[in-house]
This record gives sequence, C-alpha cells and structure tokens, in this order.
Amino acid sequence: MKVSVLTRIAGGLGLAAVMASAGSASADGPIVDLMVNGVSSSLLGDATAATNVYNYSGSLTDTSWQLGYDFNASNQADMQTSFISGNFLVVNTSASAQDFEIVLTLPVLVTGSKMTVYGGSVAGSIVGDSDGGTFSTIGSFPVWAAASNGVAIADLLTAPISVSTNPFQTALIGSAAFGEPIPSAPGPNLSENLSITLRFNLGAGDSAAFTSILVAQVPAPGACALLGVAGLVARRRRR
Repeated sequence: MKVSVLTRIAGGLGLAAVMASAGSASADGPIVDLMVNGVSSSLLGDATAATNVYNYSGSLTDTSWQLGYDFNASNQADMQTSFISGNFLVVNTSASAQDFEIVLTLPVLVTGSKMTVYGGSVAGSIVGDSDGGTFSTIGSFPVWAAASNGVAIADLLTAPISVSTNPFQTALIGSAAFGEPIPSAPGPNLSENLSITLRFNLGAGDSAAFTSILVAQVPAPGACALLGVAGLVARRRRR
C-alpha cells in the first residue's frame, strides 16, 4: 500500500490524529470556513463529550499542497468561552518554494458586539525533504494572526523569521503566546466570528506543523466594568 507524504510526515511528527477520515458527514456544531491559498472549504464538526465543543479533523489536497487538520472549537460566546484549539500540518508538494496563507474562521453566537478578553498561543516546526527544509516569514507579515470580525487581536511569531534544516530533519520555528493567563488581554468587542491566519513561505517538498490556540471570553457584567476601569487607567498613564 502506498502511503501519502502527508501520512508519513504526520506520523513522524506524532500528529497521526491529523489524518483522521476527512470531513464527517455529521452536521453537528458550527460550520467552520478553512481557506488555503484562496481555496475555501466548509468544515463540519462532530460533537465531543464536552458540551458545545466540536471536533474537526481531516485533510485537504490541491495540486501543489496538502493540509491535515485536527482541532476542537466552541462558538458559545454569550457569557461563555469561544475557542479554536488544535493541530495543522502543511506539505508543499510542488517543485519550488511556495507562499501559504491559511485562514480558519469560526462563526460565534454573540448577541451584538460585546466586550471581550482574549488569549492564544502558537508553536511550529518544519521537516525537510531530501535536500533539507526552509521556512520563512512573508515580508512584514507575522506567521500567526488573530482577529474578531476582521479587527486585529494579536500577532505572534512576527517577522523576520528564517529557519532551515538538514535533509529529513526537524527544526523548530518557535513558539509565542499572548493574554496569559489565557484569556486575559482586552481586545475588540467580539462580533460575528473569530479567525486565525497563518502566513509563511515553505520550501519545495517540506512540511510545517503548527499547534494553535485562540480563546475569546465575554466576561460577566461585573468583570466587564472592572476591565473598563482598567483600560481607562491604562490610557491615563500613557498620556
């Protein structure tokens, strides 16, 4: 039996779960939009043992790349917590280095725009092919960016980053976090959706693996008032 490049690399990185059967037919949970270099797919999740938490696992293949994904998500935003948490594995199957833009968008159940605190993290690594591996940021773009309804929340693994590795060896891209303890960083009022964007350049035949978390929480009314006071004090100090 011929084993795909994506399956071999997923096993080598300890991410075999990424290669679960693509796209369950279940209609549970919110429909998550996953876009890779302009190619968009609607993902359906499976209910987990946790209330209002759904799992999305499978793979996507195009003429020049393969993507494996395995993440959990919840979109219960009103006085609760929305999050995206899981693993993503990208393989450049083309004969040359390639830019990637991967956008994951989760619709959230929120009544109007509400004050929100956020937190998140990302860690990444690459595996080279027979001639080694290369990974770099694209211009001034960060590797990882989070947004709420298109309004920026945070950037992690900011440019410039350049990583290389020997043939069939692994190299760390790096790790970073914000809003620790997660979630605690005030940000834009949550409205409509949460999104994570990964942007990077990956060498021919190489793979990149990411573990990513983004959490948004609408605090209780009393906590919202405290956050408002804290924000006002911070603004006065900056002045």
